[in-house]
Amino acid sequence: EHLRRSERLATVGTLAAGLAHELGTPLHVIAGRARMIASADGVNEDARSDARAVVDQAARVQQIIEQLLDFARPRRAERRTLDLPGLIRADVDLLRPLLQRRNVQAKLNVVGVPTGSRISADANQLRQVFTNLLLNAAQAMSEGGEIVIEVTYHQPTPEGLRGTAGAPPSFTRIAVRDHGSGIEPDDLPRLFDPFFTTKKVGEGSGLGLAVVHGIISGHGGWIGVESEPGKGSTFSVWLPEEPIQEDDAGSPGGPRGAIIGGEQG
Repeated sequence: EHLRRSERLATVGTLAAGLAHELGTPLHVIAGRARMIASADGVNEDARSDARAVVDQAARVQQIIEQLLDFARPRRAERRTLDLPGLIRADVDLLRPLLQRRNVQAKLNVVGVPTGSRISADANQLRQVFTNLLLNAAQAMSEGGEIVIEVTYHQPTPEGLRGTAGAPPSFTRIAVRDHGSGIEPDDLPRLFDPFFTTKKVGEGSGLGLAVVHGIISGHGGWIGVESEPGKGSTFSVWLPEEPIQEDDAGSPGGPRGAIIGGEQG
């Protein structure tokens, strides 16, 4: 089944790359002409408003094209030792305006310290992962609420990687938990498939989680989800830990239980 899925994803990736290339040039022309109309003298306000709408929608299509390329041609990870809680904290700080508009805040809990080990990963790719998971969690909570992000060090090998040759014995788990609408059981097996989405038309491309899955797999990690309709979902990311010498050991750590999104009550 894993082999069949890999073959399907490779085929979809080839098609996606070709589609993204074919759409790119005409999209730039459309957006450029619309900007000219929106800023031209003598254009009535209705036409100017319509042109701005074209520019906005072209930007949305461009974002989908970029997601297509991220999925079809993933960049090679540029790994560096990371302060994982610090990276998450900074990412949520950037998302704070969006979270506030949805009446959502985020709480970061750090369990334990990374004694004798470190996380080596591509910071930009992990920001993409956490941005996607956090925005999905916020969108799932239509009435607002709290997202809990928990970083737990020195976890055993996740079930999906057990028995895999070369799998490290220790992982850091990052769980993103919401109390939103949840996911139907029948949808869970397809959640990381490209173009599959449970969102309404126009609210998602169905590529975000496929890209996330590819990034985490490329880091030798694993991503899983637990969900119950009406009660919420927990997305868990496992990243492999690397052993380090005592004299190289650091303590990235981070504030425990700090409110990092929305406003403190």
